[in-house]
Amino acid sequence: MRRLPVFFLLLPLAFGAAIAKPKHQVEVEAPDDSPAPQAARDNPLARSPVRTVAQGPYQSFQVNVDSLGQNIVGDAANEPSIAVSPTNPANIVIGWRQFDSVASNFRQAGWAYSFDSGQTWTFPGTLQPGIFRSDPSLDTDLQGNFYYQSLKGDTFTADVWRSTNGGVSWMAPVSEFGGDKNWFVVDKSGGASSGFLYGIWQRFTSCCGTNVLTRSTNGGASFQSPVSVATWPTFGILAVGPSGELYSAGVDGTVTQDFAHFVVAKSTNASNPTVTPTFTGKRVNLAGGMLLGAAPNPEGLMGQGEIAVDRSSGLTKGYVYLAASVTGADPVDAMLSRSTDGGNTWSAPVRINDDPSQSNWQWFTAHSVAPNGRIDVVWNDSRNTGQSNLVQLYYAYSLDAGVTWSPNVAVSPVFDSTLGYPDQNKMGDYIGIVSAATGADVAYTATFNGEQDVYYVRVFPDCNGNGISDVTDVANQTSADCNGDSVPDECQQGIICGPSLAYASSTLTDTCAAGGTGSANGAVDPGEDVALSVALKNDGGVTLTGVTATLSTTTPGVTVTRANATFPSIPTRATASSNAPGYAFTVDASAACGTPIAFTLNATTGQGSFTRTFSVRIGLPAFSTSTFASSDVPKPIVDLSTTTSTLVVPPGANLADLDVGVTLNQSYDADLVIVLVGPDGRRSLLSYGEGDAGQNYTGTVFDDEAPQDIETATAPFTGHFRPRQPLSSFDGTPSAGTWTLEVQNIGSGDTGSLNAWSLTPGFANGFTCNVCSVTAPTLEALNLRYTNKTTLAWSAVTGGSFYDIFRGAGPDLPNLLGPATDSCLRLTTTSTAASVNDTVPDSTLYWYLVRAGNGAGLGPAGSATAGPRSQDSTGACP
Repeated sequence: MRRLPVFFLLLPLAFGAAIAKPKHQVEVEAPDDSPAPQAARDNPLARSPVRTVAQGPYQSFQVNVDSLGQNIVGDAANEPSIAVSPTNPANIVIGWRQFDSVASNFRQAGWAYSFDSGQTWTFPGTLQPGIFRSDPSLDTDLQGNFYYQSLKGDTFTADVWRSTNGGVSWMAPVSEFGGDKNWFVVDKSGGASSGFLYGIWQRFTSCCGTNVLTRSTNGGASFQSPVSVATWPTFGILAVGPSGELYSAGVDGTVTQDFAHFVVAKSTNASNPTVTPTFTGKRVNLAGGMLLGAAPNPEGLMGQGEIAVDRSSGLTKGYVYLAASVTGADPVDAMLSRSTDGGNTWSAPVRINDDPSQSNWQWFTAHSVAPNGRIDVVWNDSRNTGQSNLVQLYYAYSLDAGVTWSPNVAVSPVFDSTLGYPDQNKMGDYIGIVSAATGADVAYTATFNGEQDVYYVRVFPDCNGNGISDVTDVANQTSADCNGDSVPDECQQGIICGPSLAYASSTLTDTCAAGGTGSANGAVDPGEDVALSVALKNDGGVTLTGVTATLSTTTPGVTVTRANATFPSIPTRATASSNAPGYAFTVDASAACGTPIAFTLNATTGQGSFTRTFSVRIGLPAFSTSTFASSDVPKPIVDLSTTTSTLVVPPGANLADLDVGVTLNQSYDADLVIVLVGPDGRRSLLSYGEGDAGQNYTGTVFDDEAPQDIETATAPFTGHFRPRQPLSSFDGTPSAGTWTLEVQNIGSGDTGSLNAWSLTPGFANGFTCNVCSVTAPTLEALNLRYTNKTTLAWSAVTGGSFYDIFRGAGPDLPNLLGPATDSCLRLTTTSTAASVNDTVPDSTLYWYLVRAGNGAGLGPAGSATAGPRSQDSTGACP
């Protein structure tokens, strides 16, 4: 008979305070069954042939096998954790929750070891037969010692075992304090703190109240009294950075188990044995929340909050990556956010799974970082079956710090996640992965035998499909990699093996000397002076040195006032911006709004010369908007159900912008998940569990351009806020059709009403400009002087942002002083520095003219000056 699950209701109390409403009921790892009367492994007839399965070049080997390598029929194994010896990568140890019989929910600490890179496994049994254990977490130190942390469910404390012989046997366990949903990590930074051990657990079911992290500075011989961790990350893991910094990830445990918000906590002094570790913590947007108890894993998590740190020696050393299976607009997606500054700021979340559908399940996301900086990610994926419980293990990797991802590949056949449950209806809460230079070692749960078993698979990048890691192909020179991006050249179109330079991007700063509404708005307006920083990308196969480039344009009304800039050396695949002060140009006040300014960049490097073009538009795109409101509201918001409302947008242009207005009543906003669904089925998560115990959404507008995101706002959210997922995902799609707003109430005991909602689509409609109101200089450039036979100087002119320098011989004097622009040779254009070099041989008389200018035009011709200088063949005026 199946027993009802055991739940622990989270009701943290404070004297004089109201009871905080828990968001979820969470299963506790506590004994609820007696040990099975007979273990399946003790019955020699309970056997079947071992399953070694393959998907393409990826082979999976069953781990929980008997001494003859056969499958044990009738037991179960799930929630694996994997560790690989750094001194002998062929030595792998996997720990898991061992159920001796599926008829009993009693679980123990199972383990197996391999010395042949996972091809064969030895499963000796359990660490402490007859002792209820759960939540295994394994790691190694730099010397190759293995550690196994396990929760002891009857006391909610954890123990740590140590093995010095590759996992064959283990020393006596050491008590580590502890609590439910524990995790464990060993410092392998190579510094003074290498070998420190850290354990963490959730605060709501634990030994020590709000103190949730312990440390061992003596290799696990003893553990220090637990300390508190900022934001109390729950249902996540630990990671150590290259300098011994300690990270913890999960969902926010500050008040309750807040599944709507992921957090990362960091300690920079845990590596100092003389101080008590302290932490800082902050929320990280992964465009959704963590999911518990869904169809593929009815009583378990869809995966934990996973943190990994780059410990490579490359440019990405110290980068931090938070990944998880996130529920939002999609049932569950594999999402990742990165921090390049040690966790202070985080990037917008990136969706790793590349399936176009938003109805598939990507769960049990796990990731790690290789010694060469590659990020490896695996997860369970339902995309090929359309059923949440019929999944394959999938793999993807990133070679550019998580910005882009390889095409996703299946690395296992299909299996049914609901087969072979013990009395507890889940496959555990996680799987495990450890990355190496050529690939990653993965431990996962699957049901290829019709029951839950643990499998090992080696995944690796294989863009050319030859069954060998791309890293190995390049290292063995069986594949060329002339540009050094770790991708075989045969996998890339248009690969450039020699020197090459490409335009990457530009950033401008616009100013109007007289002020005005268009000044410094990030757009080029007529009459403005503009500073321009240009970024160049080395898309070739060699480092570029001595990089300089000259900027020019033939667009009427645009004058380049600072034409030359230098760049730092640019390694292959890298991008570099122009050194300060960069380039500058001025746009005439009469320039037409919307005109593209065509620039040419002539670059010279020590490895060759390159000419590249790009353009900058005058003005900002203009939008026209209309607002459409739903007519089928108000509608009730009911506990544990989804309220839907629709509105129809008539035929129109493709979207260039979209805002969503929502007004609703709700007595507990944190229960709500709000999703917008487009006419083509595209989905965008607007909010997920925001507002904590606050009430209502009153005049709330979800707007990508808003200054504040909805996660940091306070109920009732009156005003404009950025949504959890950007509405720009709808840009370029037709506005016409039926749009749907979904309001899901994921809690109980609080109801409300969706009172109104609207869409405000924006459509591109030309360009708008704010003409700079500055006038052309009215003063002449005076006090022209030529000194040291090289330097022409003059007095600065009020209102001038650049100077045109003209030069002519004696017969050209009338033209120099005349009103015609460029009546003589224009020698150069310079910025506000009131001097220029012009070295020519002695003998013939030269005349010079300096005219000040700005975006409104050139000022009057000033007095000319002369000197005894000879004229060359190119110096004459027309």
